[in-house]
Amino acid sequence: SIPVSFIAHTSPYTKEPCEVWTTVWLDDHCVLSGGEDSTLKLWDLRMHDKKPAAVNQTHQCGIVSLHVENDSTSNRIISGSYDEHLRRIDIRNFTQPVLSKKVNFSIIETPQKKFCSEVAISLVK
Repeated sequence: SIPVSFIAHTSPYTKEPCEVWTTVWLDDHCVLSGGEDSTLKLWDLRMHDKKPAAVNQTHQCGIVSLHVENDSTSNRIISGSYDEHLRRIDIRNFTQPVLSKKVNFSIIETPQKKFCSEVAISLVK
């Protein structure tokens, strides 16, 4: 079962809870979260210890958008941040991006998510 509540992201300065700004499912068991704390976390819901399976700390500002590349051979995601960077990350080597691209604007998620995904994919090609 999924815990009703727990602290997923904390401020690196005060250790106080901070906001989760974006999430996306990878599959039936794994979800990614990006937060105000500039971290991207991979959660495996089969684990019951309330700790992330992996953490990526390459963004310098809050993570506001996530996109899963949806082809049958891809293990990659794209993250966008207020630091004006898009990062393509291979889930198998989660701590370092495969590609980092400065775009000179913040990638902000839209309710439909379609625009952000299309922009992200076109910019990292």
